[in-house]
Amino acid sequence: MKLLSIKIIRTIRRLRTSKLLIGSGIVTVISAIGIGAVWFWGDLSLASFFCDLWGVWNWLRTMGEGSETRTTTIRNLGLLVAGVVALIFAYWRSKVADRQADIARHTLLNERYQRGAEMLGNRSLSVRIGGVYSLEELAREVPEIYHVKVMRVFCAFVRFPTKDRSSESAHKDDATRKSESRRIPADVESVMHAIGYRDPRRISLEQNEKPRVLYLRDANLIHLQVERANFSNAWLTNVNLSDAVLRRTNMSGARLRDADMTCADLEQADLSEAKLWGANLSGTILRRTNLSGSDLCGVDSVVPEHKIPVSGLTQTQLDEAIADSRNPPKLDGAIDAETNEQLIWRGCHTAHI
Repeated sequence: MKLLSIKIIRTIRRLRTSKLLIGSGIVTVISAIGIGAVWFWGDLSLASFFCDLWGVWNWLRTMGEGSETRTTTIRNLGLLVAGVVALIFAYWRSKVADRQADIARHTLLNERYQRGAEMLGNRSLSVRIGGVYSLEELAREVPEIYHVKVMRVFCAFVRFPTKDRSSESAHKDDATRKSESRRIPADVESVMHAIGYRDPRRISLEQNEKPRVLYLRDANLIHLQVERANFSNAWLTNVNLSDAVLRRTNMSGARLRDADMTCADLEQADLSEAKLWGANLSGTILRRTNLSGSDLCGVDSVVPEHKIPVSGLTQTQLDEAIADSRNPPKLDGAIDAETNEQLIWRGCHTAHI
């Protein structure tokens, strides 16, 4: 009887030891899975996880004391662990697939960008215009990544346009070439349309960019025709805008120092806060053009006493413009091109804007 009791006690101890070992193994596996999940998702609470883990450990310590057998309990726990592992693995696979899809998408977009930029350097005019449309579409589809990049490429192209060396150009006579040299090339005009008609969402992406995105210094924009476009805050120093049609165009805050705006049509355009130092406004149409806060007489940064007023402007032209009565244009030193008298803001067409 005593020997039987000793054997029973030893058997119970072995069962408890094996149960604890199995339970410890399962808890270890669940701990590894849980910690991995916390690290992977990043939004789970470690404290709540370990509280749940402590509950699992207590349950394992008492398993087999109820109606279920130890084998059934272990089998169910194994299925549970396998299910958790399968879920985590499936989620990991989906994440990997998403990353691979993103990489493929970005690769395709970069190829489109590079191909469009290369097309702008092609000798054929039609190919260059196709490149303009391709880049414009890319900037519209993915503005957060490509809008600023495309605008900088466009501005560089306008400043340094590709010469047309196609077979069609080779057969043009001298008179035709001379006539075309006096107007903006078709591909450059297409680029200016793409720049001028960008939507407000994309314009907002340019505000915090340094240097200024629309940098068009020294560009030849003779005979440019765009209406209701947006060139606000553009750098247009020394540009040639003679005979351009810019009705209702927003050029507020633009730098137009030394710009040639001879005979340009700026009817109802917005030139508020624009810098027009040394600009040539001979024959420029300023009918209801907003000149609120515009500076028509800058100060030379090298010689502060030296004024740089606009040229070619007459009192008659100025009287056709409008401005906020609280913020009239700066005219100190600006001279009437006809009478050589100081230009004065009379407020003939004053409006609160």
